Amino acid sequence: MVIPRHEGHHHHDHSKDKKWGYLTLLLSILYLVYLYVSNYIHSIKWLKSGRSTGGKNWVLPGLWLRLLVFVAFSIVICLWGIDKETFKSNFRRFGRVAYCLVPLNIFLTFKPAVITGTNYLDLLGLHKWLSRWLMVMAIVHSVGFTVVWIVNQEVSTWSKLFQFNNLLGAITCNFSILLLVVSTKPIRRIMYQFFYLFHNVTMWLWVFAIIYHSRWEVTSYGALCGLLLAYQLYQRVFCVVRNLTPLNFLTNGEHNLSLIRLPNPNKFSFEPGSHLRVYKNHSISKFWNWFLPSHPYSIVAMDMTSISLVVKGYNMFNPHVPQQYTISTKLYNSIHPNIFKTAENVVIVCGGSGISFGLPIYQHFLQNSGNLDLVPYLCWIVRSDSELYLLDELKVKGIEVFVTTGSGESVFNLEEEMLLADEIELESLEQTEEKENKVHRGGRPDLRGLIAPKMASTMDKANKWVVSCGPEGLVAECNKIAKQMKVQSLSEVYSM
Repeated sequence: MVIPRHEGHHHHDHSKDKKWGYLTLLLSILYLVYLYVSNYIHSIKWLKSGRSTGGKNWVLPGLWLRLLVFVAFSIVICLWGIDKETFKSNFRRFGRVAYCLVPLNIFLTFKPAVITGTNYLDLLGLHKWLSRWLMVMAIVHSVGFTVVWIVNQEVSTWSKLFQFNNLLGAITCNFSILLLVVSTKPIRRIMYQFFYLFHNVTMWLWVFAIIYHSRWEVTSYGALCGLLLAYQLYQRVFCVVRNLTPLNFLTNGEHNLSLIRLPNPNKFSFEPGSHLRVYKNHSISKFWNWFLPSHPYSIVAMDMTSISLVVKGYNMFNPHVPQQYTISTKLYNSIHPNIFKTAENVVIVCGGSGISFGLPIYQHFLQNSGNLDLVPYLCWIVRSDSELYLLDELKVKGIEVFVTTGSGESVFNLEEEMLLADEIELESLEQTEEKENKVHRGGRPDLRGLIAPKMASTMDKANKWVVSCGPEGLVAECNKIAKQMKVQSLSEVYSM
């Protein structure tokens, strides 16, 4: 597959196409302005009303609607005024519009999010799918001009292709096609480090090779992309602390959960839902290390001297291989702070290492439960008893644990739980703190039976929250239950 350069067109044709680039850049700017204004209004109205739905109609719901805005815009712009005389210009427009959306696409990857009130994980979701759409547009651009060259008997397709400008485009497009394949979930999970490296190489090709491919037509957009990438590179290389050795490493085996304690050199102030990005120690002098991935870990606990992480497996941390680590100098938060000010009813469901996200939220509400009509509830689902040592290490009390090893049948009965609902309502904070953990063995719980009785105990659905974290299937099921019950959901999937 090639992305040929469209020679043989007059300069005024390119000048006409410039307006579509300006329009695309304007859309990107308007989207970022809208993102800031809508999140600001939502946050203010949320606090004033005391309800999470206050001002929510200002915010575009869901990833797919936001993506649809850019897809629909691109299609309309690129096909505008198409006819037999101008279709070559339309093919060229696909390439220009795709490139002019690249600055926005890079901006969406900033960590933490630059725009106040936005969740950087949500922006990464839009980045992922917008990237795929841009690559599809580049392929349309490529196929279109390949067909034009083949049909035009006066033009030698191969001679056009091997002109250096066009060859750069061909290489970039082929990298894009491969990236579309490598970025699919099954391949990405198996070879994430290769995917990440290949993704970065392709991105840099897009930014710099296409400037020359376009014969400098998109230089200003390329310069903007270069500045954004330089800022990212600066954060990656200089906004880190290197040469950290774990203070403690507790584990019950490679296939179980481990508790890692790292030094806290920056004396971070901790908020629930905070992420720390960790790299295997890399030398600043080795250029290729700048393109290798970091891993975001939810912080399960923190004090002035240490940062505690719950991890699965020995991918990043291996007790048998002494290793130093590099960490970011900033923490990244994925939870809107207003949740902690207005939530009245909170049910938290964690799977495996997802307890690192859910436990700090649970503990925060236990200590600051003035708004809650009920004490918070935390359910932790694990595979085996060998992982329960974390309860003592993290000083966890008053939660419900389900160990799935066994028959696989549900051990949780909805009718029994509803009979206990009134009793739960009357429990005081002090009583909850003194409660021991309740451990069930023999299968995964009935999640709806787990969540529904507790959600029924308060009236305002705007301030009822189902929090879920862990494997994708668990999170999807909890979100589905929350949607069916018309209550709020907060979730984080633990996957590559």
